[in-house]
Formats: sequence, structure tokens, C-alpha cells
Amino acid sequence: MSQTLRRGMYARLRPQQYEQEIMRLYGGTLEPYLQGINSLLDIGTFTHFSMILELCCGTGLATQEIVKKEHMFIKSCDANFSFLQYAKEHVKEIYYNMYWPTLPVEFFQADMTQWDPSTKKTKSEYDGPYSHVILSNAMTEIIDETPIFALAYTQLFPKGEFLFNVKIVDGKKSYPQQIFEYVAEKYRKEFPQGTNLADFVSPTKTKEDIVSLLQEQDFTMCQFKERSYPFSEEGQRLYALHLRDRVYEYLLNARTCRKGSVEARRILGDLEWDFQQALAYGRAQNKDFAHMKTELLICAKKRS
Repeated sequence: MSQTLRRGMYARLRPQQYEQEIMRLYGGTLEPYLQGINSLLDIGTFTHFSMILELCCGTGLATQEIVKKEHMFIKSCDANFSFLQYAKEHVKEIYYNMYWPTLPVEFFQADMTQWDPSTKKTKSEYDGPYSHVILSNAMTEIIDETPIFALAYTQLFPKGEFLFNVKIVDGKKSYPQQIFEYVAEKYRKEFPQGTNLADFVSPTKTKEDIVSLLQEQDFTMCQFKERSYPFSEEGQRLYALHLRDRVYEYLLNARTCRKGSVEARRILGDLEWDFQQALAYGRAQNKDFAHMKTELLICAKKRS
């Protein structure tokens, strides 16, 4: 696991499974997810001559919303090849329905935590700079935002816009955070010395932290707004299971156990029991099960 990127909550899922899990998080619909994407795009300033670089496009849910705005040039990347292929097929359906003569998006495979645009060119003749860099619903898995902000800055024209959304600390503990803290106490001594257990549960930064990091990269704040939305009960449960899996992987490494071994199965069984106990404890202690998640939508502008 790199120091920049956490292991994604859905890293091992197929594209169709990924979208199904997103729907479960929001109570069986993608509507709140898509509304968030469009709310982010609404704070940007676009024209038909916009040159857009989309990072971490995933299955293309955000790409589709960008395409619907009929911007002229879009390049979208993701580290997962199967997700890229799935995204491309989705975008094709949209542009066929809009009777466009050419596909408005070029997809290419790249890991934004390791990609060096100065050495790795893509298929098109144009490799930047861009009027906009967009990163939608990907900051949750990033521990250190600095390299990502630096990449966005280098890819923008002067006065270009960097649009992204990020969950922020809002002074309340979400249900998964309470569950994790309950369980983590039992295993705290087994984590490598210096491990910040807070890194397991996002978000860990405030709005002021994010603004400060952007200013360090010489971005100016164009505008930002906060958005809150409820996490479904099922979504809270799924995220708790995700935290369990993170603890499981760390314990396997700490105990040098092989997955599938008797010891590994015992560890997973113990964790399953611990999390079930934590769920029961949390239900008894926290009536506000569907905690409102607070999200910051940001449009940061590169200095001229």
C-alpha cells in the first residue's frame, strides 16, 4: 500500500458490482451520487472550448455527466483497465443518442499517484495543459493529497480550474468511526509502531486543512460549498465491513499469515464477532444511525 493511496473500498469488484455497491450505499439509487457530481460541475466555469482532464474516472459515472454538458475535449484516466472499458461503453451509449460524429472522450490507463505526464504520453497528439482537472469521488482513498494537488496544478493552464469533492471532518463521529474505534482498541498493539489508526477511517481533515494544502500548491480559492446527505443504514453497514477488511489485512501482515490458512480464518472469525458486537453496541448508543455526511465541493483556480 502506497503512502499516497489507501486500498480502495471496491478495488476488487467488477465494474457492474461497483455500481451496485454504490447504489446500496445510497439506499438503492444512484441519484444522490449523480446529484453530487452535478453539484460539483455546477461550481466550475465551462465553455464549448474547455479542455478537460478527468482523474480516476472509474466506471464513468462522472464522465457521463461531463459529456452531457457537451464540452469539446475530455481525457479520462483510471488505473483499472476493466473500469475504463466499462466507462467507454457507457459514454458510447450517450454520444450515440446525442448523434455526435466522434466519441468526445479519450480514455487511457494511468495511476494518478504514479503518473508522470512529462514522460508518459497518451495516444492523442494533445497531452495538456488543460482548462479543467476534475477529480470526483476519489479523495476518500487518498491519505496524502499533496502529490495529487501538485499533479493537477502542473496540468492546468494559468487560471485553469481544479474541481474535486472531499469528505471533511464535521465535528461528529460517523457510525463506522464509532464501530472501528470500539474494535481497534483490542488490536491496537498489533499494528506497526507509528501506524495512525485514524487513517483507516475517512475523513481525517477539516475544511481549513484542505484549503491550506491548496494554497501551498499556489492555488487560489475560486469557490467552494458544503453539501450534506444521508448515508443509508445499509451503506453504514457496508462501510463497517470495509473497515473490518482493512483491519484483517493489517493483522495478516503483522502475524505473517497466509490468506486461506487456518490462522487467517480464525482471525477473520474473531473480527467478524468483534464487529457484530460493536454493531450491537453502536445501535444501543447511537440513535442517529444515518449520520449526515458532510462533503466539500471545491473549485480551485491556478494562479496566472
